[in-house]
Amino acid sequence: MICKICGASLEDNAVFCNKCGASLNEAPATQPASTGFDFSNPVQPKKKPRMPKAFIAIGIVVVVALIALWAVGNPGFFVKAFGSDADYFKLCRKACI
Repeated sequence: MICKICGASLEDNAVFCNKCGASLNEAPATQPASTGFDFSNPVQPKKKPRMPKAFIAIGIVVVVALIALWAVGNPGFFVKAFGSDADYFKLCRKACI
C-alpha cells in the first residue's frame, strides 16, 4: 500500500502513514454536532450609554460659579491668601505684563 499524501510505502493493514501520519481509511465526512448556536451572526457586546458632553460642561460651569460665589461672599479670602487686596492686584498686574 502507498500513502496518498506523501507516497511512502506502507504495510497492507496500516491505518495511518508512518511517515506523515495521514489517515489511510476513507471515512465518510461527518457534520459536526449542532450546538443550537448560529456562529454566522455573533452577538455584539452592548455599548454603555455615554453621558452627553453638555452635562459635563454644565457641571464644570456650576462648580466654577460656586467657587466664585464663595470667594465673593467671603470678604477675607483675598487678604488671607495674598496678604492684602493691594498685593493681589500687584500680582495680577505682573501676570498681565
